[in-house]
Amino acid sequence: LMVALNRLMPHAAGVKESIESGKVWLATGNAMTLFGKTLTRKEEQPAVGVFDYATTIDDSKRFLGDVLTADEPATLGFINTSCIYKGIESPLLTLYLNKELGNDKVTAFDGIREKNFFGTQLIGPFLVKNPHYMEKVCSLLTGEEVTVDKDSNMAKAYEVALKELKARVDATK
Repeated sequence: LMVALNRLMPHAAGVKESIESGKVWLATGNAMTLFGKTLTRKEEQPAVGVFDYATTIDDSKRFLGDVLTADEPATLGFINTSCIYKGIESPLLTLYLNKELGNDKVTAFDGIREKNFFGTQLIGPFLVKNPHYMEKVCSLLTGEEVTVDKDSNMAKAYEVALKELKARVDATK
């Protein structure tokens, strides 16, 4: 993470201009950390500063688990982080399963959405696991409507995983 931040910092003005002009960005997992105002591990240091949130990394803890959102259509994935985000005003998602894994580890809000910047703590193949986001992001990138075939393996895998995660939620009620 720190290597990525150090490599990105010389380009901070260009990154900020790109995001503010509406270019499409997707930051998953800990990559979201890079775009806030500050990053604190042992000491506070500036991050790229596109957005006005602060990230604290607590190396003594891991926040991890499967997640399912309350949004429609539901988004699913996995969070594995030691990051705590404070000050995000426009979250991308609202967690339903494992709400305590949200940005601040108190509320159920995950990620950030500003213009065409999509940031989420969810790791792994975020777009492949969530065909509706694949459609949204690819449509924004191409300027044309992109759809995922409902009979595709991607769509079928999403439906199976969604069913299983919903069953897990129902079992805890």
